[in-house]
Amino acid sequence: MGSTKQKLVTSFLFLSSQKLFVKFLLKSKKITPALLAIVILSLLLIGFVLFALPAPKNPQHSIFVYGTLQNELIRNSVCLCDARVTPVTLEGYQKTGLNIVSDDNATVEGKIIYVDDIHLERFDKYEDVPTNYIRSEIVINGAKHWVYIKQ
Repeated sequence: MGSTKQKLVTSFLFLSSQKLFVKFLLKSKKITPALLAIVILSLLLIGFVLFALPAPKNPQHSIFVYGTLQNELIRNSVCLCDARVTPVTLEGYQKTGLNIVSDDNATVEGKIIYVDDIHLERFDKYEDVPTNYIRSEIVINGAKHWVYIKQ
């Protein structure tokens, strides 16, 4: 879960981007009032979904993320939750493109996300397990966590 200050900053940035997007649409000659209304309602709904989400009730799983899922907006929209997050450093691995590979001399900065079964399944779908990624176990600071490794 992000702090109140982080959530306020994220909310402000999200609402600012909504405002800029609406201004852009208003300048467009091809937009109708009905389409504009649909876009505005969609943006408001997205904002509500991303910032009024519950935390997982009984997180039994922890996932190490090192890419797009570090971003709170993406993470929240994937799991439809506000999961607790802890920043960590994974030693002995190197980030290569969209993947991590073993490298004794490297580290990867990432986050641990704490989720329940339902949310773990949502992350699996997002990562397209087992077609695109596999979910594998990894040890960080003596604790076991899931991590997605590119096939």
